[in-house]
Amino acid sequence: MILASCRIRGRKTMRFNPGLRMQLTLATGVLLALSTLTVAVIACYIVSIDLKAEVVARQNASLRAAAILLRKNFPETTFSISASGRVEGLRMSEIPEFSDHTMIDEIGLVTGETATVFKWEEDTKDFWRKTTNIIKDDGARAVGTPLGQKGRVYPVLTSGRTYNGEATILGKDYYTIYEPIFSPQKQVVGILYAGVLKSNLDSALWNIVRGVAVSALIATALGILIAVLMTRLITAPLPALSALMRRLSGGETNIDIPFDSRGDEIGGMARALDVFRANMLEKDELEKQQHMEREQTEQRNRESRGRLADSFEEQVGGLVGTVSEAASGMRLSADKVSQTTDQARTGTDQANSAAVEANANVQSVSAAAEELSSSIEEIRQQVARSSDIATRAVNEAGSAQERMDGLVTAAQRVGEVVSLIADIAEQTNLLALNATIEAARAGDAGKGFAVVASEVKTLASQTAKATEDISKQVGTIQTATTGAAEAIAGISTIIREIEQIAGELTSSIDQQGAATSEIASSVHRGSESVMTASSRIGEVKDIVAITDTSAREMRDATERLETVAQEMREKLSGFLSQIRN
Repeated sequence: MILASCRIRGRKTMRFNPGLRMQLTLATGVLLALSTLTVAVIACYIVSIDLKAEVVARQNASLRAAAILLRKNFPETTFSISASGRVEGLRMSEIPEFSDHTMIDEIGLVTGETATVFKWEEDTKDFWRKTTNIIKDDGARAVGTPLGQKGRVYPVLTSGRTYNGEATILGKDYYTIYEPIFSPQKQVVGILYAGVLKSNLDSALWNIVRGVAVSALIATALGILIAVLMTRLITAPLPALSALMRRLSGGETNIDIPFDSRGDEIGGMARALDVFRANMLEKDELEKQQHMEREQTEQRNRESRGRLADSFEEQVGGLVGTVSEAASGMRLSADKVSQTTDQARTGTDQANSAAVEANANVQSVSAAAEELSSSIEEIRQQVARSSDIATRAVNEAGSAQERMDGLVTAAQRVGEVVSLIADIAEQTNLLALNATIEAARAGDAGKGFAVVASEVKTLASQTAKATEDISKQVGTIQTATTGAAEAIAGISTIIREIEQIAGELTSSIDQQGAATSEIASSVHRGSESVMTASSRIGEVKDIVAITDTSAREMRDATERLETVAQEMREKLSGFLSQIRN
């Protein structure tokens, strides 16, 4: 497997062993660095936890010392210490006024930390420093400064609980503990404070971290150096084995394999290379023997192929020649068929032209016959309309004759009525005359009646005159109506004659229309016959075209067949040549 890898990779094997050494060194260095870093981080974490625990312990110690000194100076002070060392239940009757700061300074001397006593002032609602060992930046004690209501400590203390955590005092950060001081009434009256400056603890922590980091770097460097030396020692035989692999992959077998007596993986690789070398020697012998056998087999195959080629050429060559001759004969037949179809196509073209010309002539005659038939039909329709109009005129004339007769009769009746009115007017005139005579006889009493009779006589005279005028007009009307009736009768006679002539003309036109329709029908049948002949000629022409196309395709196919036969002959010759050789 290693030998195969060497054959595939070739020259890349030259860079494999140094790369392996570097990889092993880097891997070991990274593992050492990660291990050292992990140990350093864990150590720093443990140290930070221990330091925080120490801070809490120091805070409790400072608070205990402060409480003890406070009770020493003020005996009424009471408190208890829990099992964990915390001060609990710190009580005083009141926070005293400190005349000096000896007590608080003693606490600082004992614990080395800061301490403060606060007092609650009701006026300001805040805790005020009464004694402290915290020094301000100007060198004075921070006495008389308030705790401040806005910080995190104030709400915890005012609720009576202990505050333990970070706090900022006069601009500096402290780890603090604030223990409330209760009065006997359990009211918060003050605070006992103890704190550790955070910067001191952080400085100590960073010193430890730097020490751990330096130790980790030194340990990592030593580990990497040892890893490099061990890697070089372990991988020292690999370059020699790699060179032997390259020589084996190049086919060189006359070599000695070192390191085969080692009991580790290097010795196993060396022994595997020795096996590869022995296999290559055996393979070379097998290849030589196979080469000789192949040459003998190829010689026998060449002789067998020569005999097979001779037999194949004798059998298949004759078939190819026969196919070629048959293709040539088919091509000649196709040429003859093509010539015949050309002649047939020429004849059908001429016949088709004649049929087209005859069809055009027949179409012209048919169009003329149809046009004549249309004209006759139009004349027949016009005559029919004239006959209808004449019939309607006769009917209207009859109606007018009847109306005129009625008018004559009416005029006669009017004359009779007028005569009657004239008679009445004459009688009225006589009666008026008699009335006038009687009125004259009556004298003055009949004067009024005489006036009426005179007016009646006047009206009767006017009526008689009017009836006379009416009689004259009625006579005129009777004369006119009689003349009109006679004229209408004459018109009716003329119109009946016109209607009779129109009927005879319609009959003649119908006969001409029938003859024209027969001509058009005959022409149409002749046109259909010409069209049928033209269609048959077209079909013959299509058949001739198809035959010509088939002949051409047959000629093309025979040409391709001849080409294929020639190619078969050439390929057969090449194939037989290859078989023989």
